[in-house]
Amino acid sequence: MKRCLSDISDELERAVFISIYRSRIQRQRRLQAKLALIIKHSLRGLFFLWPAYVVLVALLLLPWVQERALYLFALLPGMLVWFYIYARGARMDYQHYVHEQILDKNFIKKILFN
Repeated sequence: MKRCLSDISDELERAVFISIYRSRIQRQRRLQAKLALIIKHSLRGLFFLWPAYVVLVALLLLPWVQERALYLFALLPGMLVWFYIYARGARMDYQHYVHEQILDKNFIKKILFN
């Protein structure tokens, strides 16, 4: 059986694929894959942007409320751009490795190390 739904042209094979794809185990595996991709990309972002988080914690510990709000407001666009970039990467990996595919038992290794 082929692994991707868009590659299947035979009606019977397509029906079998869809029934397996909609099974409870496959839904759980897709959810696990989604969580693994979010964690993978978030940790990657934290690793590369740890100085920004140190600055953020330092700003939160400042005693002056007015300057803290100004600095946090200045740091917000960069954090939003970071979130967008890594969320997009997780979404692209999901489309490539998980969407319309039947996942094996070792799908987490394939997702995390490719």
